[in-house]
Amino acid sequence: MTGSPSWPVWGGRTAGDVPEVATWVRAVNTVASAAGLGRPRAGHGSLVPLERAARRRTGIDLPVEDGFRAGMARLLRSYMAVPELTPVGRMAVRDDITRRLTNWLRVHDGPAPGPAPADPVFVVGLPRSGTTLLHRLLAAAPGMRCLPFWELLTPDPRLATARRIRTARMTVTLMNVMAPAAQAVHPLHAREAEECVFLTPHTPFHHTRARIPGYHRWYVTQHDKREDYRHLALHLRRLNGRHRWVLKSPFHLWALDDLLAVFPGATLVWIHRRPSAAIASWCRWMEVTLSLHNRAVDRHQIGADWLGMWREAMTAALRARARSEAPGRFIDVSYQALAADPRATARQVLALLGQGPLPLDLGRSVTRRGGPARPPERYGLTGPAIDRLFADYVSTFADRLDAEDAPR
Repeated sequence: MTGSPSWPVWGGRTAGDVPEVATWVRAVNTVASAAGLGRPRAGHGSLVPLERAARRRTGIDLPVEDGFRAGMARLLRSYMAVPELTPVGRMAVRDDITRRLTNWLRVHDGPAPGPAPADPVFVVGLPRSGTTLLHRLLAAAPGMRCLPFWELLTPDPRLATARRIRTARMTVTLMNVMAPAAQAVHPLHAREAEECVFLTPHTPFHHTRARIPGYHRWYVTQHDKREDYRHLALHLRRLNGRHRWVLKSPFHLWALDDLLAVFPGATLVWIHRRPSAAIASWCRWMEVTLSLHNRAVDRHQIGADWLGMWREAMTAALRARARSEAPGRFIDVSYQALAADPRATARQVLALLGQGPLPLDLGRSVTRRGGPARPPERYGLTGPAIDRLFADYVSTFADRLDAEDAPR
């Protein structure tokens, strides 16, 4: 097939004439709203129906721990209070919370978990800095163990693997049909490694579906983030831990202290990219995901929100690194080097980790992602202003931001 496809459009077009959100999604939202399904209803902010659904799915009747339940209830109330959330958006967030309750029941049911991961690897850095690419490359090496998307959605080894993969494939297909631009910006694949935010109860990831500033303030100022990492560790202990875990998420930057407290033997592989490039690319991704869940999207609001949030995350991460008593647990990687030669960079990181070589056939793992670029001005930002706001980070890692130095 040649030429650009003729897509029905809602929410603007990307380069290549691919829409952010398909017209049929808009039609579903319009019909559902006309039927009164888009308005908040009594009980929509209650966690009880979602708990019942989780128990029906699992057949497990354990009481959900009070702290976990309270956090999920807060998240649900925050989402349901967003007036821009569409019927499709409401359905999506309720389903995500139900899935998290379902996985809580499953991980707390059954035999005793195995030992805690001794030396996991976490790939971190600003978003859109190559964390997915490097994560998947490291996961391809012998002796490394990642969490593919299918396992993140249903992390219960007692269930049939084929069924779990089939469910993940259906989720990926639905996402691509609903938001065609997503495949260009951040492709999902059922069998490939994905972010551990799908198993971490609370992170700013939840802000990617709707503006929930009250929830974010609670997360930053009141929430015990170590509970999130204890929950993640419990899932890892339930799964096959014979190999070395390699996980990734930019959202770990908010809580490196807590991550290292729960995983004291962890090594952090930190990719460094110019904030001006990373933030602009992230805003493009947020334009796609927010368009999928909301009636209207303010691009300048996206820029203001996420510039402040990632600046907050970087401040917390730099402080955590300065406080670390084991500086050797950090491996610094240049985005420039990774983009120039992904295989060579991954081999160097693996050598520093004491792991084996990469296999010759890497399949999709070595494919670079990104999609069409958008200038920061589209989101009310400018590149120099972004870099000035991150001046402490830029000055600390200047050699990593502008050169193709080897990891160290």
